[in-house]
Amino acid sequence: MKKRMVIIFATAVILCTGCAKKQQEDVSINKSGYVRNQHPTETVMCGDIKPHTKAVVIKSKNDYHNYTISDTELVLDKVWVKAGDHVKKGDLLVSFKSDTMSETKKNYQDSIAENNIEIEHYKRLMEIDPTVNCKDIIAELEENNKLNNLYIEEIDARLKHYQIYAKDDGVITVVNDNLSKGYFTSGMTLLSQNFNSAKYSALVSTDFKIKKGDIYTAHAGNVPYEFRVVHVDDNTDDSGESIRRIEFEPVSDTSSIGDKDIIEMEFTGDVVKNALYVPENTVDKVEVGKSYKYFAYVADDNGYLEPREIKIARKVGNLYIIKTGLSEGEKVAIR
Repeated sequence: MKKRMVIIFATAVILCTGCAKKQQEDVSINKSGYVRNQHPTETVMCGDIKPHTKAVVIKSKNDYHNYTISDTELVLDKVWVKAGDHVKKGDLLVSFKSDTMSETKKNYQDSIAENNIEIEHYKRLMEIDPTVNCKDIIAELEENNKLNNLYIEEIDARLKHYQIYAKDDGVITVVNDNLSKGYFTSGMTLLSQNFNSAKYSALVSTDFKIKKGDIYTAHAGNVPYEFRVVHVDDNTDDSGESIRRIEFEPVSDTSSIGDKDIIEMEFTGDVVKNALYVPENTVDKVEVGKSYKYFAYVADDNGYLEPREIKIARKVGNLYIIKTGLSEGEKVAIR
C-alpha cells in the first residue's frame, strides 16, 4: 500500500513539475538594462568666424530679346555696342546700309536738285519778261519734287526699319562674333539683350557688406552667370532677423536659365574675431510681445538639460554669436 502511494506521489510531482516548466516558458519576459537618455549636443565654441553663406537668387521674370535681320540686301554699317553695355530704349545698336537703296535715294535727290534749278530758271524768266507764263511748268516740277521726297522718305523708313534699336532699357549680353568680321547671315542672332524688367533678387543677413554696382557670380547647375547689384534694402523678416534684400541685373546672357533652374550665389563677410558661438539649431527663439527671447539647453555630465536664457550678439550665417549665458566648452542640446 505504501509503495503504491509513493508511486502516485512521484507521478504527481513529475506532472506538476512539467506544468510549472510549461507555464514558466509561456510567461518568460526578457528585460534590458537601464540606459540613460542621451541628447545630441554641440559644443560652445570660441574663435574667429568668417561669415559665409549661399543664397538662392529668385528670378521674377526672364525678359530678354534676340535681335535678328532677314533682309539679305543689306550690308553691315556699324556695331554701336559691345557685350555688357547698358542701353536705353530706342538706342541704335547696329546700323545697316544698302547700296541699291542708297543709289536710288541719290537719284531722287539729284532729280529734286535738277528740278529746283529749272524752277529757279523759269521764275527768273518770268521776272525778266512778264508776258511769259511758266506757272504750269513750275507747278509740274514742284509736284515732281513732292513725289521724289515721298520716295526718299519711303527709302529712309525702310532703312530705319532695318536698323536695330533697343526695344527697352537693359544690358547687351551677347554680340555675335561674325559682326566684328563685318558680315552676317539672314536670320542669324546678332545681339541678345536682357531687359531691366528681368528682376533677380536674393535675401541674405546684414553681416555681408554689399553695395550697388558690385558684381557677383551665381551658378545654375555648373554654369556661371554674372549679376550686378542694382539695389540693396535692409529689412526684418517675420522671425525678427535682420536681412538684406539685394536686387540684381544680369551681366551675362541668362536666356538659357530655365524656370525650374536653381540659381545659387555665394557671399562672404569680414572675419569676426574671438566670437563665442553655437549653431543655430541649438537655440530656441521665443516671441515675447514685440521682441524675442533666446534659450539654450545645457547638458550636464548626467544627461540632464538645464534651460538657460541667453543673449545674442548677432547671427552670422547659421551661427549665433553669444553675448551672455553660455561659456566655451559647454554642451548644448540640438533642438
